[in-house]
Amino acid sequence: MKIGIEEIDKIIEKDRVVGFRFQDRKLMKIMYHRALVESAPVNLILLGERCRILEPYLLLSFSRILGKSLDGIKVKRAFKREDVFPTIESMYGNLIIVNPYVYGNVYDSLMRRREGKTFLFYLNEPLGLRAETSILDIEKIEKRNLFSIIVRKSPSYPNLRMTFPTRILYFRQEQGILKWVNL
Repeated sequence: MKIGIEEIDKIIEKDRVVGFRFQDRKLMKIMYHRALVESAPVNLILLGERCRILEPYLLLSFSRILGKSLDGIKVKRAFKREDVFPTIESMYGNLIIVNPYVYGNVYDSLMRRREGKTFLFYLNEPLGLRAETSILDIEKIEKRNLFSIIVRKSPSYPNLRMTFPTRILYFRQEQGILKWVNL
């Protein structure tokens, strides 16, 4: 699974559970839609009332931009607390969960998962046990149209901060001139 930004993907490539904490709901929506297309085939779980929207036009746009198919994206929703654990346990393979902590901690369900990677996209942090191998804080810098990624928890890259232009989310990342050089 990946986000599609090489610097971020390198940090999280070996992690089983990655948490992305956002301050801005709009930026979170863009990032999880992009991650869905980049990581397909993948499962998506939307929890709670606030994240009830999956935007098909945004998925289609990312599909065209990234040159990837939308085949293999499966979506489930859980509106009640008692639906969360059975929903997580029913999904096999890679998994993206939006608002995982809206009904409490999902630590037990994530620890029982034996296969695949899991990305967690959330605004509010939980108290108690954490399942994430890495936690990245994503902050929007309004005046300069940038966003920062602060690696808060990572076994390989502690205390790292990177800043990117927001427009990078809407492009496919290329290797540049190295693509044309035979080494």
